[in-house]
Amino acid sequence: MVRFDLIGVPIGMGGGHHGTREAPVALRDAGLVSMLLSDGHQVRDLGDVDVDHVDRTEQIEGAIDQGILEATTRACHQARRLTMDSIQSGGFPITIGGDHSLAAGSLAGIAAARRLQDRDAPGLLWFDAHADLNTAETTPTGNLHGMSGAALLGWKVPGLSEVVGTDGVYHRHQAAFLAPRDMDVGEQRHMDSGQMLHVTHDHIKSDGVVH
Repeated sequence: MVRFDLIGVPIGMGGGHHGTREAPVALRDAGLVSMLLSDGHQVRDLGDVDVDHVDRTEQIEGAIDQGILEATTRACHQARRLTMDSIQSGGFPITIGGDHSLAAGSLAGIAAARRLQDRDAPGLLWFDAHADLNTAETTPTGNLHGMSGAALLGWKVPGLSEVVGTDGVYHRHQAAFLAPRDMDVGEQRHMDSGQMLHVTHDHIKSDGVVH
Protein backbone atom coordinates (compact mmCIF):
# COMPACT_ATOMS: atom_id res chain seq x y z
CA MET A 1 0.00 0.00 0.00
CA VAL A 2 1.28 3.42 -0.96
CA ARG A 3 1.00 6.45 1.29
CA PHE A 4 0.53 9.54 -0.83
CA ASP A 5 1.51 12.86 0.73
CA LEU A 6 -0.25 15.85 -0.82
CA ILE A 7 1.71 19.09 -0.80
CA GLY A 8 -0.01 22.20 -2.11
CA VAL A 9 2.02 25.06 -3.56
CA PRO A 10 -0.45 27.89 -4.33
CA ILE A 11 1.84 30.03 -6.44
CA GLY A 12 1.05 31.96 -9.59
CA MET A 13 3.43 34.90 -9.77
CA GLY A 14 6.19 32.87 -11.41
CA GLY A 15 4.12 32.83 -14.56
CA GLY A 16 2.88 36.38 -14.43
CA HIS A 17 -0.71 35.27 -13.75
CA HIS A 18 -2.03 34.64 -10.25
CA GLY A 19 -4.89 32.34 -11.27
CA THR A 20 -2.81 29.16 -11.05
CA ARG A 21 -2.41 29.66 -7.32
CA GLU A 22 -6.02 28.53 -6.91
CA ALA A 23 -5.25 25.07 -8.34
CA PRO A 24 -4.47 23.24 -5.05
CA VAL A 25 -7.89 24.18 -3.66
CA ALA A 26 -9.60 23.33 -6.95
CA LEU A 27 -7.98 19.91 -7.18
CA ARG A 28 -8.92 19.03 -3.62
CA ASP A 29 -12.48 20.25 -4.19
CA ALA A 30 -12.65 18.12 -7.34
CA GLY A 31 -12.09 14.98 -5.26
CA LEU A 32 -8.37 14.25 -5.58
CA VAL A 33 -8.14 12.76 -2.08
CA SER A 34 -11.23 10.58 -2.56
CA MET A 35 -9.87 9.31 -5.88
CA LEU A 36 -6.61 8.21 -4.29
CA LEU A 37 -8.39 6.61 -1.34
CA SER A 38 -10.70 4.67 -3.63
CA ASP A 39 -7.72 2.72 -4.96
CA GLY A 40 -6.91 1.53 -1.44
CA HIS A 41 -4.03 3.89 -0.79
CA GLN A 42 -3.35 5.98 2.28
CA VAL A 43 -3.44 9.74 1.85
CA ARG A 44 -1.88 12.33 4.10
CA ASP A 45 -2.70 15.93 3.19
CA LEU A 46 0.17 18.12 4.38
CA GLY A 47 -1.64 21.31 3.46
CA ASP A 48 -0.10 24.20 1.53
CA VAL A 49 3.24 25.91 1.79
CA ASP A 50 3.11 29.57 2.79
CA VAL A 51 3.37 31.80 -0.26
CA ASP A 52 3.76 35.57 -0.17
CA HIS A 53 1.78 36.72 -3.20
CA VAL A 54 3.67 39.57 -4.84
CA ASP A 55 2.76 41.67 -7.86
CA ARG A 56 5.36 42.52 -10.48
CA THR A 57 6.92 45.96 -10.15
CA GLU A 58 9.91 45.52 -12.47
CA GLN A 59 9.39 47.72 -15.52
CA ILE A 60 12.22 46.44 -17.72
CA GLU A 61 10.92 43.84 -20.17
CA GLY A 62 12.70 40.51 -19.73
CA ALA A 63 14.14 41.38 -16.32
CA ILE A 64 13.41 39.24 -13.26
CA ASP A 65 11.32 41.00 -10.63
CA GLN A 66 13.25 40.96 -7.34
CA GLY A 67 10.18 40.77 -5.11
CA ILE A 68 8.73 37.86 -7.05
CA LEU A 69 12.13 36.14 -7.06
CA GLU A 70 12.43 36.34 -3.28
CA ALA A 71 8.86 35.15 -2.64
CA THR A 72 9.16 32.31 -5.15
CA THR A 73 12.47 31.19 -3.70
CA ARG A 74 11.00 31.04 -0.19
CA ALA A 75 8.05 28.95 -1.40
CA CYS A 76 10.31 26.60 -3.34
CA HIS A 77 12.55 26.05 -0.30
CA GLN A 78 9.46 24.94 1.63
CA ALA A 79 8.33 22.63 -1.17
CA ARG A 80 11.78 21.06 -1.30
CA ARG A 81 11.82 20.43 2.45
CA LEU A 82 8.32 18.90 2.53
CA THR A 83 9.06 16.67 -0.45
CA MET A 84 12.27 15.45 1.17
CA ASP A 85 10.49 14.80 4.47
CA SER A 86 7.80 12.80 2.68
CA ILE A 87 10.27 10.49 0.97
CA GLN A 88 12.42 10.06 4.06
CA SER A 89 9.35 9.00 6.06
CA GLY A 90 8.29 6.44 3.46
CA GLY A 91 5.72 8.51 1.58
CA PHE A 92 5.12 9.23 -2.08
CA PRO A 93 4.86 13.02 -2.50
CA ILE A 94 2.32 14.53 -4.87
CA THR A 95 2.94 18.24 -5.27
CA ILE A 96 0.01 20.23 -6.60
CA GLY A 97 0.33 23.77 -7.86
CA GLY A 98 0.62 26.32 -8.96
CA ASP A 99 2.89 27.63 -11.72
CA HIS A 100 5.90 25.59 -12.78
CA SER A 101 8.49 27.56 -10.83
CA LEU A 102 7.54 25.27 -7.92
CA ALA A 103 9.24 22.33 -9.69
CA ALA A 104 12.62 23.73 -8.68
CA GLY A 105 11.67 22.92 -5.10
CA SER A 106 9.56 19.77 -5.39
CA LEU A 107 11.76 17.90 -7.87
CA ALA A 108 14.97 18.98 -6.18
CA GLY A 109 13.57 17.54 -2.96
CA ILE A 110 13.09 14.16 -4.64
CA ALA A 111 16.65 14.05 -6.00
CA ALA A 112 18.14 15.22 -2.70
CA ALA A 113 16.17 12.65 -0.68
CA ARG A 114 17.35 9.83 -2.93
CA ARG A 115 20.95 10.92 -2.57
CA LEU A 116 20.56 10.83 1.21
CA GLN A 117 19.54 7.19 0.71
CA ASP A 118 22.77 6.57 -1.26
CA ARG A 119 20.84 6.43 -4.54
CA ASP A 120 21.25 8.67 -7.54
CA ALA A 121 18.73 11.17 -8.83
CA PRO A 122 15.96 9.55 -10.89
CA GLY A 123 15.40 10.30 -14.55
CA LEU A 124 13.46 13.44 -15.36
CA LEU A 125 10.42 13.18 -17.64
CA TRP A 126 9.08 16.65 -18.47
CA PHE A 127 5.53 16.79 -19.85
CA ASP A 128 4.97 20.41 -20.86
CA ALA A 129 4.28 22.59 -23.85
CA HIS A 130 7.36 24.54 -22.79
CA ALA A 131 10.78 23.23 -21.84
CA ASP A 132 11.33 25.80 -19.05
CA LEU A 133 15.04 25.92 -19.92
CA ASN A 134 15.53 29.68 -19.84
CA THR A 135 17.98 31.49 -17.60
CA ALA A 136 18.21 35.16 -16.65
CA GLU A 137 20.38 35.67 -19.73
CA THR A 138 17.98 34.04 -22.22
CA THR A 139 14.47 34.73 -20.91
CA PRO A 140 12.37 37.09 -23.03
CA THR A 141 9.85 37.64 -20.21
CA GLY A 142 11.63 37.39 -16.86
CA ASN A 143 9.03 34.86 -15.69
CA LEU A 144 10.49 32.28 -13.32
CA HIS A 145 8.15 29.49 -14.37
CA GLY A 146 10.20 29.28 -17.56
CA MET A 147 13.45 28.65 -15.68
CA SER A 148 12.77 25.75 -13.30
CA GLY A 149 13.91 23.10 -15.77
CA ALA A 150 17.18 24.93 -16.36
CA ALA A 151 17.89 25.16 -12.63
CA LEU A 152 17.14 21.47 -12.10
CA LEU A 153 19.50 20.50 -14.91
CA GLY A 154 22.41 22.54 -13.63
CA TRP A 155 22.20 25.87 -15.43
CA LYS A 156 22.58 28.92 -13.24
CA VAL A 157 19.28 30.63 -12.41
CA PRO A 158 19.05 33.36 -9.74
CA GLY A 159 17.35 32.06 -6.60
CA LEU A 160 16.18 28.76 -8.06
CA SER A 161 19.70 27.33 -8.34
CA GLU A 162 20.17 27.95 -4.63
CA VAL A 163 16.94 26.05 -3.97
CA VAL A 164 18.07 23.12 -6.12
CA GLY A 165 21.57 22.96 -4.66
CA THR A 166 24.16 20.42 -5.75
CA ASP A 167 22.18 17.50 -4.31
CA GLY A 168 18.98 18.37 -6.17
CA VAL A 169 20.40 18.48 -9.69
CA TYR A 170 19.30 15.99 -12.36
CA HIS A 171 21.52 14.48 -15.06
CA ARG A 172 20.96 15.98 -18.49
CA HIS A 173 21.53 12.65 -20.21
CA GLN A 174 18.66 11.20 -18.16
CA ALA A 175 16.16 13.96 -19.00
CA ALA A 176 13.45 13.70 -21.66
CA PHE A 177 10.98 16.36 -22.77
CA LEU A 178 7.61 15.33 -24.16
CA ALA A 179 5.40 17.61 -26.27
CA PRO A 180 7.27 20.93 -26.24
CA ARG A 181 5.74 23.15 -28.91
CA ASP A 182 7.08 26.60 -28.18
CA MET A 183 10.77 26.89 -27.30
CA ASP A 184 12.63 30.17 -27.08
CA VAL A 185 15.99 30.52 -28.81
CA GLY A 186 17.89 30.18 -25.54
CA GLU A 187 15.90 27.12 -24.52
CA GLN A 188 16.64 25.43 -27.83
CA ARG A 189 20.32 26.20 -27.39
CA HIS A 190 20.30 24.59 -23.95
CA MET A 191 18.37 21.60 -25.27
CA ASP A 192 20.94 21.08 -28.03
CA SER A 193 24.03 21.64 -25.87
CA GLY A 194 22.70 19.25 -23.22
CA GLN A 195 21.92 16.66 -25.92
CA MET A 196 18.62 15.96 -24.19
CA LEU A 197 15.93 13.80 -25.71
CA HIS A 198 12.83 15.71 -26.78
CA VAL A 199 9.77 14.69 -28.77
CA THR A 200 7.90 17.73 -30.00
CA HIS A 201 4.18 18.31 -30.00
CA ASP A 202 4.08 18.27 -33.80
CA HIS A 203 5.98 14.97 -33.96
CA ILE A 204 3.59 13.32 -31.51
CA LYS A 205 0.59 14.57 -33.50
CA SER A 206 1.92 13.20 -36.77
CA ASP A 207 3.85 10.08 -35.77
CA GLY A 208 3.08 9.31 -32.13
CA VAL A 209 5.57 8.93 -29.29
CA VAL A 210 6.95 5.50 -30.19
CA HIS A 211 7.53 6.00 -33.93
